[in-house]
Amino acid sequence: MATRATSADLQKKVQELEKALRESQHSCRTLLDAVNEKSEQLGIVNALLRSLGTAMDLREILQVFAFNLKQLCPYDRVSIALLDAERGTFRIPYFVKGGRVTVNAEGPLPTRDTVIDEVVRARGPVLRKNLKTSTLRFKSDTNFLKRACSCELLFPLVLGERVLGTFNVGSFEADALGPRHQQILSEVMPCVAVAVDRYLSSSKRS
Repeated sequence: MATRATSADLQKKVQELEKALRESQHSCRTLLDAVNEKSEQLGIVNALLRSLGTAMDLREILQVFAFNLKQLCPYDRVSIALLDAERGTFRIPYFVKGGRVTVNAEGPLPTRDTVIDEVVRARGPVLRKNLKTSTLRFKSDTNFLKRACSCELLFPLVLGERVLGTFNVGSFEADALGPRHQQILSEVMPCVAVAVDRYLSSSKRS
């Protein structure tokens, strides 16, 4: 009887050890996958930074993102809004849609009561995971929703004391963008601001 009990105890111990081993192997695979993903992301971010370092034109800046951004986060539309603080307007000369840079026919738009204004005033990113249910709403959201965009992530482009504009990522799918994408793209935004300032400076000279 004591022998059978000891044998059962040993079998239970073996099962517990086997379970612990499986869990440990799963944890190691998960950790390895996370390390590989992070390494891949860093490689893409570094490629972005190198390309932005030589980009002179706004179209070229957006082309860099059209090529690389899908590997970092899902998007359906990307744009850079250039701010005119004196006139209280912003304009979006180009946008990326379907992986291609397209000329935007719209002229300057009022900054007031837009998410652009919120980003500029806060000097920090704004993530609205679902525009239809977000408590942060603006008059301009109606037009944005007509374009079928349901989720957006915006960053201010700040250089010193100046806010040059915003970098905008939109998705047709609600909840497609999240804090992880915000963290990844935040690493690139200072370089985007430098590239945009370089473009604006060259435009003034010409």
